Amino acid sequence: MAARLLLVPANPDDVLVEARGEEEHPRVDVLELARLLDAEILSFADVDADRSRSTRLVGRFFGRSAALAWMGWRRRPSTVLSLSERVGTAFAFLGRFGPRRRPRHVMIAHDLAGTRLAKLFAALGLRHAVHGLAAYTTIQTRFAEEKLGFDRARLFPMHSHVDTAFFRLPQPLDVPMPERTGLVAVGHTRRDDETLVAALADVPVPVTLVDGSRWNHRGVRFADAGLSASVKVVRGLSSYDLRLLYQSASVALVPLLESDAPSGITSIYEALACGTPVVVSATRGLADSLRHLPGVVTVPVGDVEALQRAVAELLVDEHRRTTLGAEGRACVEQTRSLDLYLQRVLTVVRKVEGGEETESLRPSPSFGRPEAVGRTSWSTRLRLRAAQRVGRGVRTLGAPRVLNRGHIEIGDGVTICSRAMRAELQTHPAGRIEIGRNVHIDQGTSIVSRGLVRLGDGCRLGAQTILTHDGSHRRALAGGESVDRSIVLGRDVTLGVRVTVLAGVTIGDGAVVVAGSVVTQDVPPYCLAGGVPAHVLRRLDLGAREVRAAEGAPPAKAAAASAPAAKPAEAGALPSRPAVKPGVPSGVAHGPTDPV
Repeated sequence: MAARLLLVPANPDDVLVEARGEEEHPRVDVLELARLLDAEILSFADVDADRSRSTRLVGRFFGRSAALAWMGWRRRPSTVLSLSERVGTAFAFLGRFGPRRRPRHVMIAHDLAGTRLAKLFAALGLRHAVHGLAAYTTIQTRFAEEKLGFDRARLFPMHSHVDTAFFRLPQPLDVPMPERTGLVAVGHTRRDDETLVAALADVPVPVTLVDGSRWNHRGVRFADAGLSASVKVVRGLSSYDLRLLYQSASVALVPLLESDAPSGITSIYEALACGTPVVVSATRGLADSLRHLPGVVTVPVGDVEALQRAVAELLVDEHRRTTLGAEGRACVEQTRSLDLYLQRVLTVVRKVEGGEETESLRPSPSFGRPEAVGRTSWSTRLRLRAAQRVGRGVRTLGAPRVLNRGHIEIGDGVTICSRAMRAELQTHPAGRIEIGRNVHIDQGTSIVSRGLVRLGDGCRLGAQTILTHDGSHRRALAGGESVDRSIVLGRDVTLGVRVTVLAGVTIGDGAVVVAGSVVTQDVPPYCLAGGVPAHVLRRLDLGAREVRAAEGAPPAKAAAASAPAAKPAEAGALPSRPAVKPGVPSGVAHGPTDPV
């Protein structure tokens, strides 16, 4: 019986095969989710390889998505994350009419509103078999509440993402904007090709038109479209080549057809992450994503003249292009990174797994928080035998390194991951490590204590995180006394990958520290912090933020309350680093905003 299962309606291995010959490649979100959630992946590749009669019959009569859901149901997982409406609806059907012991189900909805699938979903009452619905737009969220009958407690706003460590500003960072030339037309799903061709009829600069996507192979022919000689159509670009196009272009074009889904948002975020301003059609589905997003110029859907005018104004205004590019990069890096998305999904899954159950769902008694899972296995107790106390439901994925010359206490439901890189818990003679309940410690993490290191309940530590005393854990006072420079993390604190926390630091409840940061001073509760040294970027205000996101209110109000807030780019400044290095993943590892 699998603990967690990802149902992926694609073949993520194709991306890895294409990446082998590239110098670099963005992280694959599906693989990162599987690592973060410690989940097994089932994809279309598994459906094609399965030779069982039942899977082949389901695939023949109902399609590959239904066959994928059937394979997932047969695995009897405790938690399922379905990454599309089709797979999620099929799995919900099995859960609605299957046996009483059904798994927890989180479904991510990209475009559910107004489709035939939604009518089937409502007619069968499948909402009772979906414990959490993550939607990318307010339109989808309201539709799920008003038409499908979901209550707000089971609706979770989600946002698209980009790997800001891969899609970044040109290196070195002093490449001036005037050296960028021409336009790049990107996007594929729901792209308005007629408007694009008409707008490029008399363009005075070189244009590279990117045709095709590794995820959507709808064939588009431009051979007979009457494009000018300055327009170059390219296909089959690798991610590395696409990044070079973004970094060398003056403006990116994303003309779109009207849609309730956030089509084109990935291309928009990729261009902004490379410091390239974007001209995009203002569709209904993009309203949430583009609200208060700098670096973007919107035009009406299908308006050729407006598109040409916006491009012309940007081409002649170098100062505006520079400002938009810098502000867009800073915003995407701080609010739309892949790491924030991963953290958001993890938060949703954990909330669904540990939330209160409604009578209609009637889950199995085995579902619940990690401390209710059961006893700690003998192998885990053997690996943690040096600790003075090991709670119930503790898991070790791999063998951590435990050197205890002081005192170590591990609470209930703790997970310590050491598969690829060993996690380390080390105490010196006067050291003490106290780990609360439901804490997740990722691989490569090192906790070295000469004084006190305390992790509050629900903390999440990303890979290669370091919590250490620098040897001066006791600081002399004027009267000759000394004060213990402890490291204290409050409840539900999230540290990204490669975060370093030094002695004498207290991080408040619910705070998030972005990847690659070095924390040398206290972080207030419910704040996003980052940098070297780390400083407050903005406040989070979790409860209010989720309500605003569900209602479509601008997230900037939450950011306005932060103290201090991130400084905007100065007029005329070159694309420069915001609070976090462009070459470093700028979200939290192990998650999302409109927020988080």
